[in-house]
This record gives sequence, C-alpha cells and structure tokens, in this order.
Amino acid sequence: SQLFTAAIYLPASKKVFWVNQDGKSCVNESVFIPNEVSDIDNAVLLIEKGKTKKAVSQFKAFLSHSEKFRTIRCFGAVCADVSSMLSKTATAHVVFDADLHDLAPAACLYQHAGFSVVNAKGKDWKISDRDLLATDPKNLKDLVEIATQIREHLT
Repeated sequence: SQLFTAAIYLPASKKVFWVNQDGKSCVNESVFIPNEVSDIDNAVLLIEKGKTKKAVSQFKAFLSHSEKFRTIRCFGAVCADVSSMLSKTATAHVVFDADLHDLAPAACLYQHAGFSVVNAKGKDWKISDRDLLATDPKNLKDLVEIATQIREHLT
C-alpha cells in the first residue's frame, strides 16, 4: 500500500502519474527522471490560456502569428499536458488563469519530479497563484521571459 500525495490517471493511455511515499514522481511503477534540454529554443512547450472561447481564440491568434511556435494543440486540460511532461514528450509547461484543482496536482508532481515550478512572475508557485510555469531549472529564466511575452499579447 502506497500513500498518494498527488495523482492523475489518464484512462486512454493507461498511465497513472503520482508521487510515491518517498516523494518521487512516478509514471505507473517507474520513477520519473526529467529530460534536460540544453536550450529553450529546442524545448517542447505546452502553453495554456484559460478555458473560455474568447481566451482560446485569442491564444490561437497569437500562436499563429509567432515564428517560435510550430505546432498548436489545445487540450483545455492541465492534467493532459502534465502527462506529456511526465512522459517526456514535452519539456516546459506554461499555464495561465487556471483553477486550483488543475494546478495543485500539476505543481506537486512537477516539484517532486525535479522541475522548477513558479508563477508567471518567476516567483515560487503558491496555492493562491492561477498561473504556473514548469521546466528544467536551467531553462527557467528563458521560460519566464517567453511567458511574459505571451501574457502581454493575451491581455
């Protein structure tokens, strides 16, 4: 029997993302080790901006005019993107204006996996924050700059 601190289950992939009693992020039975990316330009960024139709259309318009982003996906579910980070298909996650029930499990899993987890201003993430940035610690400064630019275009 294990004590769960945070858990996300995705039935389609048959994966459970959880923190074990030793404080390690796990995918099913394996302890997660994050990818290291040498440069933020080589990172796979997951970026989310709220759930309203207006927010999604603003966000898609911004991304379609940006040269930095090659692919646009809109899941509308923070937990689905957490699975991409913990499955090593993504290397950075940016979330704006999300609810606590979406952010808290993500923040817990990311922190225990060894990612830097901050708010959009680059300060340590707190339960009162509605934004979340998570990435490899050496890319954090660049990710905060990118998130600031995105935020400016979306407000």
